[in-house]
Amino acid sequence: MKRKIAAVLIAGACLMGNISQASASDAVTEVKEVKLRAEFYQNELDLLLDKARRGNFADFYQDVVKFARYGEKYPQYLLGVMLLKGDGVQQDIGQGLVWIKLALEQKNTEWRKVYDSVAGALTKEQLDALEPMYEAYKSLYGVEAQKMSCSNEKMEASSIRVHQCRKTLVLKEYYVVYEKN
Repeated sequence: MKRKIAAVLIAGACLMGNISQASASDAVTEVKEVKLRAEFYQNELDLLLDKARRGNFADFYQDVVKFARYGEKYPQYLLGVMLLKGDGVQQDIGQGLVWIKLALEQKNTEWRKVYDSVAGALTKEQLDALEPMYEAYKSLYGVEAQKMSCSNEKMEASSIRVHQCRKTLVLKEYYVVYEKN
Protein backbone atom coordinates (compact mmCIF):
# COMPACT_ATOMS: atom_id res chain seq x y z
CA MET A 1 0.00 0.00 0.00
CA LYS A 2 2.79 2.46 0.90
CA ARG A 3 4.52 1.74 -2.41
CA LYS A 4 1.27 2.45 -4.27
CA ILE A 5 0.86 5.79 -2.47
CA ALA A 6 4.48 6.71 -3.24
CA ALA A 7 3.93 5.89 -6.92
CA VAL A 8 0.85 8.11 -7.02
CA LEU A 9 2.74 10.91 -5.28
CA ILE A 10 5.68 10.63 -7.67
CA ALA A 11 3.37 10.69 -10.67
CA GLY A 12 1.61 13.73 -9.23
CA ALA A 13 4.90 15.46 -8.52
CA CYS A 14 5.74 15.34 -12.21
CA LEU A 15 2.81 17.60 -12.99
CA MET A 16 4.43 21.02 -13.17
CA GLY A 17 1.06 22.77 -12.95
CA ASN A 18 0.68 21.47 -9.41
CA ILE A 19 3.96 22.82 -8.09
CA SER A 20 3.40 26.14 -6.37
CA GLN A 21 5.89 28.82 -5.50
CA ALA A 22 5.91 31.41 -2.74
CA SER A 23 4.07 34.57 -3.70
CA ALA A 24 3.87 38.12 -2.44
CA SER A 25 0.63 37.19 -0.66
CA ASP A 26 2.70 34.91 1.60
CA ALA A 27 4.38 37.98 3.10
CA VAL A 28 3.70 38.42 6.79
CA THR A 29 2.67 41.77 8.14
CA GLU A 30 2.63 40.95 11.84
CA VAL A 31 3.09 38.01 14.18
CA LYS A 32 1.27 37.97 17.50
CA GLU A 33 1.90 35.85 20.57
CA VAL A 34 -1.13 33.96 21.89
CA LYS A 35 -1.30 31.94 25.13
CA LEU A 36 -3.55 28.89 25.00
CA ARG A 37 -4.51 26.80 27.99
CA ALA A 38 -2.49 23.59 27.64
CA GLU A 39 -5.29 21.16 28.49
CA PHE A 40 -7.64 22.64 25.85
CA TYR A 41 -4.85 22.81 23.29
CA GLN A 42 -3.91 19.17 23.90
CA ASN A 43 -7.55 17.99 23.86
CA GLU A 44 -8.14 19.73 20.53
CA LEU A 45 -4.93 18.27 19.10
CA ASP A 46 -5.91 14.78 20.32
CA LEU A 47 -9.34 15.14 18.65
CA LEU A 48 -7.64 16.13 15.41
CA LEU A 49 -5.32 13.13 15.55
CA ASP A 50 -8.28 10.84 16.25
CA LYS A 51 -10.05 12.18 13.15
CA ALA A 52 -6.87 11.61 11.16
CA ARG A 53 -6.77 7.97 12.25
CA ARG A 54 -10.32 7.56 10.92
CA GLY A 55 -9.17 9.00 7.60
CA ASN A 56 -11.88 11.54 6.73
CA PHE A 57 -9.48 14.32 5.81
CA ALA A 58 -12.01 16.81 4.44
CA ASP A 59 -13.63 17.04 7.89
CA PHE A 60 -10.56 18.39 9.62
CA TYR A 61 -8.55 20.35 7.06
CA GLN A 62 -8.90 23.68 8.92
CA ASP A 63 -7.76 22.09 12.19
CA VAL A 64 -4.76 20.50 10.48
CA VAL A 65 -3.79 23.89 9.05
CA LYS A 66 -4.19 25.56 12.45
CA PHE A 67 -1.98 23.06 14.30
CA ALA A 68 0.53 22.94 11.44
CA ARG A 69 0.88 26.70 11.80
CA TYR A 70 1.33 26.24 15.57
CA GLY A 71 4.45 24.22 14.75
CA GLU A 72 3.07 20.75 15.53
CA LYS A 73 5.03 18.31 13.41
CA TYR A 74 2.49 15.52 12.84
CA PRO A 75 -0.17 17.98 11.59
CA GLN A 76 2.50 19.53 9.34
CA TYR A 77 3.21 16.09 7.90
CA LEU A 78 -0.52 15.34 7.52
CA LEU A 79 -1.09 18.64 5.76
CA GLY A 80 1.81 17.92 3.43
CA VAL A 81 0.44 14.49 2.51
CA MET A 82 -3.07 15.90 2.04
CA LEU A 83 -1.68 18.49 -0.36
CA LEU A 84 0.48 15.97 -2.21
CA LYS A 85 -2.44 13.61 -2.76
CA GLY A 86 -5.19 16.21 -3.11
CA ASP A 87 -7.02 14.43 -0.29
CA GLY A 88 -9.78 16.74 0.96
CA VAL A 89 -8.00 19.74 -0.57
CA GLN A 90 -6.80 20.89 -3.99
CA GLN A 91 -3.57 19.10 -4.89
CA ASP A 92 -0.45 21.25 -4.52
CA ILE A 93 2.76 19.25 -4.80
CA GLY A 94 5.06 22.16 -3.98
CA GLN A 95 3.31 23.28 -0.85
CA GLY A 96 2.88 19.66 0.24
CA LEU A 97 6.63 19.08 -0.04
CA VAL A 98 7.34 22.26 1.88
CA TRP A 99 5.09 21.19 4.77
CA ILE A 100 6.64 17.72 4.89
CA LYS A 101 10.16 19.18 4.81
CA LEU A 102 9.19 21.43 7.72
CA ALA A 103 7.76 18.44 9.62
CA LEU A 104 11.15 16.77 9.22
CA GLU A 105 12.53 19.03 11.95
CA GLN A 106 11.17 16.10 13.98
CA LYS A 107 13.38 13.39 12.56
CA ASN A 108 11.09 10.63 11.30
CA THR A 109 12.34 8.01 8.86
CA GLU A 110 8.89 7.26 7.37
CA TRP A 111 8.26 10.93 6.68
CA ARG A 112 11.74 11.22 5.19
CA LYS A 113 11.00 8.34 2.80
CA VAL A 114 7.81 10.04 1.58
CA TYR A 115 9.63 13.36 1.12
CA ASP A 116 12.57 11.75 -0.68
CA SER A 117 10.35 9.69 -3.00
CA VAL A 118 8.45 12.76 -4.21
CA ALA A 119 11.41 15.16 -4.20
CA GLY A 120 13.39 12.59 -6.18
CA ALA A 121 10.92 12.95 -9.05
CA LEU A 122 11.53 16.71 -9.28
CA THR A 123 14.33 18.56 -10.97
CA LYS A 124 16.91 20.55 -9.03
CA GLU A 125 15.35 23.73 -10.45
CA GLN A 126 11.90 22.75 -9.16
CA LEU A 127 13.27 21.98 -5.72
CA ASP A 128 15.28 25.21 -5.68
CA ALA A 129 12.13 27.14 -6.59
CA LEU A 130 10.45 25.76 -3.44
CA GLU A 131 13.28 26.83 -1.12
CA PRO A 132 12.02 30.42 -0.54
CA MET A 133 8.61 29.06 0.48
CA TYR A 134 10.27 26.59 2.85
CA GLU A 135 12.38 29.32 4.44
CA ALA A 136 9.31 31.56 4.84
CA TYR A 137 7.27 28.74 6.44
CA LYS A 138 10.18 27.77 8.68
CA SER A 139 10.48 31.36 9.90
CA LEU A 140 6.80 31.25 10.89
CA TYR A 141 5.98 27.64 11.73
CA GLY A 142 9.32 25.99 12.48
CA VAL A 143 10.62 24.78 15.83
CA GLU A 144 12.48 28.00 16.62
CA ALA A 145 9.70 30.31 15.45
CA GLN A 146 7.10 28.50 17.56
CA LYS A 147 9.43 28.21 20.59
CA MET A 148 9.43 24.42 20.62
CA SER A 149 12.13 21.99 21.69
CA CYS A 150 13.13 18.67 20.18
CA SER A 151 14.76 15.71 21.88
CA ASN A 152 15.01 11.95 21.80
CA GLU A 153 12.31 10.50 24.04
CA LYS A 154 11.70 6.97 25.18
CA MET A 155 8.50 5.48 23.77
CA GLU A 156 5.92 4.39 26.30
CA ALA A 157 6.44 0.77 27.46
CA SER A 158 9.50 0.40 25.23
CA SER A 159 13.21 1.02 25.17
CA ILE A 160 12.97 2.57 21.71
CA ARG A 161 13.79 6.26 21.53
CA VAL A 162 12.16 8.61 19.02
CA HIS A 163 12.86 12.21 18.13
CA GLN A 164 9.99 14.45 19.28
CA CYS A 165 9.37 18.18 19.02
CA ARG A 166 7.07 19.66 21.66
CA LYS A 167 5.70 22.94 22.87
CA THR A 168 7.07 24.17 26.17
CA LEU A 169 4.66 24.94 28.98
CA VAL A 170 4.56 28.53 30.19
CA LEU A 171 3.47 29.18 33.77
CA LYS A 172 2.76 25.41 34.06
CA GLU A 173 -0.55 25.65 32.19
CA TYR A 174 -0.19 27.50 28.87
CA TYR A 175 1.32 26.91 25.48
CA VAL A 176 2.42 29.92 23.51
CA VAL A 177 1.74 30.02 19.77
CA TYR A 178 2.69 32.69 17.28
CA GLU A 179 0.05 33.57 14.71
CA LYS A 180 0.56 35.66 11.60
CA ASN A 181 -1.89 38.40 10.71
